[in-house]
Amino acid sequence: MSPSLSYSWWSLEVCLKAIANELLTWVDNPNHSGPPKDFGHKFLPTPSDFGYRRVFLKRQQCVRCCLTSRDAFVPLMALCSYAISLTPSFTDENPPWVKRLEGQGIHPEWIQSLKTSQLADFSDTNPRLGMIIQPNFIWLQYIPNMIRANVPLWFLWDHPKDFINSPMIYEKYCPTKAEVHAAQLQRTTNASQTSPNEDWHPMSADESANDPLPSQPSSMQFPNPDPFGGQKRGETMDQFFARRAARHVLMEQNESPAERRSRLDRERAARNQHLPGRGARVKCFIWEEVDGFMIRTYLVRAAIDDTWASYAPSQRRYDSFYNEWDLAIEFDPGANAEDDEDDEDDHMIFRPDTPPPPPPYPPSPPPPHVIFANDITTTYQNDTSNDNSYHNEAVDMEMKDAGQEQLEDILYWRFGYNWDGVSEYAAPQTLIKPWRDIQKTLTDIESCVDERHRPAITTFVGHLVHNKAVPSTLWDLNDTNHSPLRGHFNPKLVVNTTKLNNTTFYFIQSAGPPSLQDPTWELVVEDPVTALECYRRDLGPSIIDVARLFLLTGKPFSTRIRCRTPYRAPVRPHNLNFVSLGWRKSGYKGDSNDYAGYENRRTAFLTQPRGRKALLAGGIVWRLAFNSVELSHVLVGPSEDVFDCGDALRSDSDEELLWDDALSEDELSLICGVYKVQTHSNQTSDSSWWPKHAVWMASRLNVGYWSVGCETWFQMRLNAIRNGTAHLRTAAEWRDSLKLWRATGPFIANQNQAAAAFLRGDAIP
Repeated sequence: MSPSLSYSWWSLEVCLKAIANELLTWVDNPNHSGPPKDFGHKFLPTPSDFGYRRVFLKRQQCVRCCLTSRDAFVPLMALCSYAISLTPSFTDENPPWVKRLEGQGIHPEWIQSLKTSQLADFSDTNPRLGMIIQPNFIWLQYIPNMIRANVPLWFLWDHPKDFINSPMIYEKYCPTKAEVHAAQLQRTTNASQTSPNEDWHPMSADESANDPLPSQPSSMQFPNPDPFGGQKRGETMDQFFARRAARHVLMEQNESPAERRSRLDRERAARNQHLPGRGARVKCFIWEEVDGFMIRTYLVRAAIDDTWASYAPSQRRYDSFYNEWDLAIEFDPGANAEDDEDDEDDHMIFRPDTPPPPPPYPPSPPPPHVIFANDITTTYQNDTSNDNSYHNEAVDMEMKDAGQEQLEDILYWRFGYNWDGVSEYAAPQTLIKPWRDIQKTLTDIESCVDERHRPAITTFVGHLVHNKAVPSTLWDLNDTNHSPLRGHFNPKLVVNTTKLNNTTFYFIQSAGPPSLQDPTWELVVEDPVTALECYRRDLGPSIIDVARLFLLTGKPFSTRIRCRTPYRAPVRPHNLNFVSLGWRKSGYKGDSNDYAGYENRRTAFLTQPRGRKALLAGGIVWRLAFNSVELSHVLVGPSEDVFDCGDALRSDSDEELLWDDALSEDELSLICGVYKVQTHSNQTSDSSWWPKHAVWMASRLNVGYWSVGCETWFQMRLNAIRNGTAHLRTAAEWRDSLKLWRATGPFIANQNQAAAAFLRGDAIP
């Protein structure tokens, strides 16, 4: 076994043993404050007892030993699950066992990983092995816990007085005489349907041919898919890839030439079958058999390194549209993996990189709590060495093709400033401000602007900040301007204003005749300034080009399809743990391991079909998702889950609804790195790595697009996180930190008000 994999196994084993011992000690004696007892050796041998850390001279011996050791993790995990089920209120959202482990110094990110795993999932959708309870069962007091944990139980009644000393069981589960009689009658009926005198004989070939084929399993018989795998429940491998292939066709139709070149470059690079690097944006999934069905499972960064060589090149399939690898033996069952060669070298020695743990007998003292932190570091490859002082996964957040427009262009395209450089205008002294103040108002202190235009821009901005009539020579919304916008609209696009659900929406539509290249969705925005921008720019007639511009500049919009499917409440996953970062103690600041866990969950969540909605949301959610979601995935339109997890607007036709993907508050919070915090007064609050979506949208950095100032702020915060100087902030702290320049708020608000009036047909003074 490789040193890194051997260490990760040992680390996991030590951590699981420590968890089981701590919780079982706590259950046995709630007031216990010393080292936990060692319960593990009483129940079962541990994985290390089977020697996976030993040195082997022959590969076959190593493989056999490792497989046995791997299987020994199953009962160890079951022991942890059992220990959790014995704790009080273990099914609560923030159960006491979590607080107990945190109180023992175990890293909260490790605890959250445990809480979101199958070990702590006691819902009815996570099937567990059942058991038959006999009257002499010595742990009857734990039956209520087993029932709350959804463990299937069968009580054996040989005599009416069985379990009579356990009132809870006797009163609730003792069968009545009528139930016993009905069961006996059913058994007699079943026996009479099978004639004992009828000789058994094998079925002939003809009889077998006429025998009806077994029915296909229903989706309810399938295991729950991995929440981050992108696979629908009941969907086979072939069906999954067929659905993906159909999506590829649509994505290819909507690609720009630059996006196509980028995708083909990725395809060419993938032919080399190189292990994806740490900084790569590529995601990786494996297909594994679960209860007879193939399930697609998302791999964290460290798991890719340990898994890649276990598959032959023909067992790896690359999807250039989604930038994802799928690994499956079923792609080529007969192929030999790179690390599965014949035993030509029988003398290869496998050595662990750390000394083996102490023997299990006598019981060893509890491991240092640093083991838990190191286990997180190993899992997420969160290197905090001197060469990389904080967090090496938060590296690929550079804006490569977005947010590159100059301030002078934005002033015209977005805000309508169009002074010709000659016409005179009034510039009251009370509105004249230093140029630096104007830059701050426009959230861009870096772009260079022609000095000849600075006085005019200062006047333009000053009038809007104070809600004064802008000189007509400076603003194209004024009909007396030398080049007014009205009458000079972009002829290739049409903006239709519609009020739905008491909200005004702007539908951006092509002015040309219908075309086969038109998307199936409609482009809708709520920001009137964004709608007017379409009239100024040379865009169209394809609305896909408009949507691509919005995606590259962080402008919120939606891609809605018209459908008569009736609205129903969104269907959310049964277990919301996977879209939650969990709980933290009041005053908790967060560290590199917390951020690594958050980033991994955010990236995994965005692989889901509705992850595309994050790029449609604009603001901080758009920025955090920009490097994780392919633009072509968004431009195809709503995902296949839209009728289950989307939202709908009632259209102007009573029979039609306008559907698009939607993100819940919990999912938006996950993207922004939000933790629940238990305060001293038993109230809850939120702390996060990034401002919540609602906080950002109400801040002065929300100027309707991702400005230079937004990116400057983002990179400063990201660098602070990498350097270890950034901490979690409450919503109130985020609101205070995002107030920034006071004049930005009224400037944007008055622009929006004027744009809405202009689109209604009102004259702008």
